[in-house]
Amino acid sequence: SRVLRYSSGETLFPIGVSIDPAAVRAQQDWTPELRRLAASGVTYIQVGVDWPETLTDEERRATERSVDQLLMLAE
Repeated sequence: SRVLRYSSGETLFPIGVSIDPAAVRAQQDWTPELRRLAASGVTYIQVGVDWPETLTDEERRATERSVDQLLMLAE
């Protein structure tokens, strides 16, 4: 069973989505999309990133900023 059980006895069925690396680099405001996903029952996101050596320094910094933003919003 994929259902997780909290120590209180409540259960959580993990439902996730994966965000593509190109979408992560798009530097968009993820607030509306994350709210929509949470309202739809999504309980986790997987943030994809490109291998660092394949990116320029600016792309790597932009990816780091986007991932930081996504993690803060997802909390």
